[in-house]
Amino acid sequence: MEDKSQEELQQIVMELRRAQQNLEILQNQSELLKNSISEVESTKETLNGIKEVEPGTELLVPIGSGSFLPVEVKDPERILSDLGADLVAERTPEKVTKLIDKQKKDLEEMLEETNNKIEELSEKIEELRPKAQELMSQAQSETG
Repeated sequence: MEDKSQEELQQIVMELRRAQQNLEILQNQSELLKNSISEVESTKETLNGIKEVEPGTELLVPIGSGSFLPVEVKDPERILSDLGADLVAERTPEKVTKLIDKQKKDLEEMLEETNNKIEELSEKIEELRPKAQELMSQAQSETG
């Protein structure tokens, strides 16, 4: 195989590997975004259910590993919402719902963007594979 073809084959193989690694990273990112969207949807369902709760109602709050803590709702109009950096703010269910709707919209846009990148990379990989196979076939026919 001539040096130029060998170099071209190595370049295409490296590009293919990079594209496949990036594709895997994007696919993982897509899954994380889908999970985040599901979590946000679940939170919104819970908030909608809280609107029906009367003060004094006892609820079971999951604390992990299939364990629950019975609690009494004092004021269903007070929701403590995470601000980040270990800070929380007291908000109404309506305000939290608006924030969650925006968060969901942002996540969905990020997911769409990620899925578009996945599609582009997949097309690039499908474009590179035949070139690599052709160059490998040429190399084999020259040595065989």
